[in-house]
Order: sequence, then C-alpha cells, then structure tokens
Amino acid sequence: MAEGAGQPVPTALDEKEILLRDDTLDSSLGPSRPNSKEWKDLEVESVAAPLYSYRLPVDALHRARRLEPWRFDRPHMRAFFFAWSSFFIAFFGWFAVPALLPSISSDKALDLTKANKAHSNAIALSGTVFMRMVTGALVDRFGPRRVQALLLAVFSIPVYLFGTVYNFASFATARFFIGGLGATFVVTEYWCALMFSRNIIGTANAVAAGWGNAGGGATNALMPQFYNLMKVFGLDEEKAWRVVMVIPGTMALIWAVVLFFFSDDCPDGDYKNLYRIGNLRPISALEAFARAARNPRTYVLFCLYASSFGVELTMDNVLATYFNKVFNLDQSIAGVAAGLFGLMNLFARAVGGIGSDLIARRYSMRGRVLWLFANLVLEGVFCLVFSRMTTIGAAIPTLILFSLFTQASCGAVFAIVPFVDPIATGSVGGIVGAGGNTGGVTLSLVFSHMSDPDAVRLISFVVLGISVLSFLLLWPLPVKVTTIGISDAELRALNRLSLQKDDLGVSEQPPDDKAMSPIVAIGEPMNTGALQSVMRDSIEPVETTSALDRGTRPEAEHVSDVHPAQKP
Repeated sequence: MAEGAGQPVPTALDEKEILLRDDTLDSSLGPSRPNSKEWKDLEVESVAAPLYSYRLPVDALHRARRLEPWRFDRPHMRAFFFAWSSFFIAFFGWFAVPALLPSISSDKALDLTKANKAHSNAIALSGTVFMRMVTGALVDRFGPRRVQALLLAVFSIPVYLFGTVYNFASFATARFFIGGLGATFVVTEYWCALMFSRNIIGTANAVAAGWGNAGGGATNALMPQFYNLMKVFGLDEEKAWRVVMVIPGTMALIWAVVLFFFSDDCPDGDYKNLYRIGNLRPISALEAFARAARNPRTYVLFCLYASSFGVELTMDNVLATYFNKVFNLDQSIAGVAAGLFGLMNLFARAVGGIGSDLIARRYSMRGRVLWLFANLVLEGVFCLVFSRMTTIGAAIPTLILFSLFTQASCGAVFAIVPFVDPIATGSVGGIVGAGGNTGGVTLSLVFSHMSDPDAVRLISFVVLGISVLSFLLLWPLPVKVTTIGISDAELRALNRLSLQKDDLGVSEQPPDDKAMSPIVAIGEPMNTGALQSVMRDSIEPVETTSALDRGTRPEAEHVSDVHPAQKP
C-alpha cells in the first residue's frame, strides 16, 4: 500500500470559496489541451495498493481502461458480468407477471378488468420509482455487491408469494413490491462506474444496461414456456401460473448468493474493508441522496431519461395493440412486430454509450451533450414519422430507426450520469433512473385520451421539446470547497503536479472568457492519476476536500478524480 494510505482522516483546516469551472464546459475552448502529448504522458502514483494483479490496463484509481466482455477476471470483468447478468435475472421476476397476464386474467377472483390491469401497471412502476431512489442512496453508502444481492434476495420473496394472491388488492400489492427488482438497474450502472475509467464509462454502462434489458425479451419468451411445462406436469391453468412463479424467485435468490461471494465492490475490494482501513470515507445514504437532490443537473437528466427510457417503456406496452388496430395485424404477428422495438436493446443502447465515449475524446463533455441532443432529436423525428405511416412495409423500418435512437438516447444519458457528482453517483443514477419509469407512467396516460397515432405524434413533440434541456447540462456553477489533510503520498503527487500547472490549465488569475479558464475539480482522495478523465469530462466539480496548503503553493489547486471507492 502506498505511503500514507489508510491513515485516519485529519480534521478540517480551512474553507475557501472558489469558482470551479471545467474547461471542457466552456464554449470558448477547443479540444487541443486534453489531447496534448504532455497531458497523455502525465503519470502519478495511486494511493491504495492493488488487491489483484490486473490483466487489463488501469488508471490510478485501478479502474479498467478497456472493456473485454469475454473475460471473467476479477475484479473488473467479473463485476461487469454480475452487473448485467443480475439485472437480466431480475427481469424474470419483474416481468413474469405481464408475460403471464393472459393466463392470470382467467382467474375471475382477481377482477382483472382493462382498467384494473392499467392500474396494476402503474402501481408496479411506482414501486420501481420509489426503490430506484432509495437504492441510489444505499449503494453510495454500502457498495454495489451487498445492495444488489439484497435487492435480488429481498424482492424474490414477493415473487415467491405472488402465487398466493386471491383478489385485486393482493395482486396489486404483490406487483408493487415485485417492482423493487427494477432498482437493480441503478446498481448495475453504479457498479460499472466504479470499475471502468472515464474513457469507456459510457460504453460499459450502455452495454451492461442493454444486455440486462434484454432480460425483458427473454422473460416474455420463456415464462410462457415454463407455464406450459407446468401444465405438462399435470397442473391446471390456475395452479400452473401460480407454481411457475417459483422459477424466477429461485433464479433471483441463487444469483444473489453467487454474486455476493464471487464479486467485488470496486477495484480495491470490499467497501467494508476499505472503510475499516481508512481508504474509503463513509457517506451516509441520506447525505448522498441530499447531494444528488440539490444538484439541478440531476433533474435535467431526470427529464431527458423520461423522454428516452420513458418512451421505450410506453412503446413496449402499446405497440402490439397499435399494430393490431392501425394495421389490422393478427395478434401473434402484431406481437412479433412490436418485439422488434425491444430487441434493439441488444446493441442500440450500446451505440449511445460508445458514441458518447468516442466523441468525448475530441470534444469533451460538450461532445457528450451534443451527442445526447442529436439522438433525442432523431428519436423525436422518427417517432413523428412513425405516427404518420399507413402501410406496414413503411412502418417496420421506421420503427427500427425510432427504436435505435430511443435506446441510443438512453445510453447517452447514462454516459453522462457518472460525471454529475462522483461522490453521489448512485443517488444521481437512482433519481435519473426513476425518471424513466415516471416518463413511462405519464406518457402511457396519453393513449387513454386520443387515438393511438395521435398519441404517438404528441409524444414525438414532447421528446423534441425536452431535448433542448440537454444544453442546461453545460451551465457553469460555483461550488464551495472544503480543504482537509491528505496523505504524504498524495501530497508528493500534488507537488509534482504543481510543476505542470500551466499544462493543467491552472491559473492564479480570474477566469477570462477569451482565454483558458482555470480548471479546479477537487476530489477525494487526491488520486491525480485520473486527471485526464476528470478535467476532460467532469460536468461539475463537487464539494469535497483537499489540503493544498500543507507545503504546497496556494495556487496549486489541482484537479483530482473524485471516486467513491477511494477516499482518505
């Protein structure tokens, strides 16, 4: 372990009010500085000693700089595997009821009228919204491994008990609690943010979410087959759908145990051990949530995700009926046509994340935001075009393009989430993720007040309008920074960096719109080896700590990557 790591955290020394401005958010700046040779050659030491011998190249926070999904090495690719697979498994419990709803509806005691089905869908989504917000705060405090295992284990219980429902009230209550499995998405995204460097975080987040979302399609395909298998074993229709719910419940419970014992919270191991040795400073769940809730960019992304994933949820629910009514397709054929929208998840969401990472290499955070804006605009345009289609031959290709940009927008949103507040990434992700479900509930209501084509057309205008909010992400904000002591190893890294303050864009002078703005992004710990990603990509420097007055020059306020997995 590097010198000074694991030492008790010193008391606060002083506070300074400074204006933090990231040069990548200043429209007067070009991309030349982040791509300079001096920048790329910058190397400093890391604070915590590695727990594993990494087979992938890593940054100073030991986060992988490459994504190789075919590997299963600890900690990075093992965590990536469990991140997407746990979300995939959660879908079997989460979507099992909709997949079996035609058979469940035959039970007259449940009173599943058309209105009650719609109400139960809204109740299930509200359960997901609530748990995503709670989960974001919990994962910031306790780490992804424990929280993901807890979600799968706890919410496997209502999946098991669903077979005991006897009226609509018990049916709706069970669906509310089963909706908690949707919160596994928040942990999936947070886990990737801990394990992968900023140069590929958009790709990692998008691929993990896309593969996990494919669990929805797998559930719709396999649960009816499991139901038929129960009937082969001699159960009647009512007993078959009740008994078959044991399968997704068992899958979730087994996967909770497996991932708990065979994965890691972060590249340096387990949160509990890092807390114990002092390399990770605990942040309370309430404090993490408060940080995210105070940040206006959280709500901008909430709206943007509502207009992307919310649209995806809405279309998944209505497309089969849309094709049946508008194009007079048979129910089975309409279902296949509607399924094309969801199948695009296998790669379309990844397109959004990969594109965000690629464009950020040249255009920094401005590039990420413009990429998101472009995808949202194209989503709105093809949504509008789809609503005007009158032949199935023209509607299918348009639907595919509509789906491509909708899901790419989802990936582009979560390529930005890790940069909002790295100390409370989980809480930010939880609130933003809840926005998707909120959008799904809200937009679905449109279809009860107008014809299906008119409802789709209205949704297109909503998406186009909300897309303009993307540019609010670039609005600079002043941030209050508290300085505290850091370890000797970190201090040596800062002293070495102080010799290169001109290369880093740090200046004693007030910011000048005509010149390079001072870059100050303060973080915990001062693991300055990840300077490249933060200076190039951070949306907003966050309220956190450093101790640049302990032997360093006052002007040497440097950028440091902020990461919840390593704090002094």
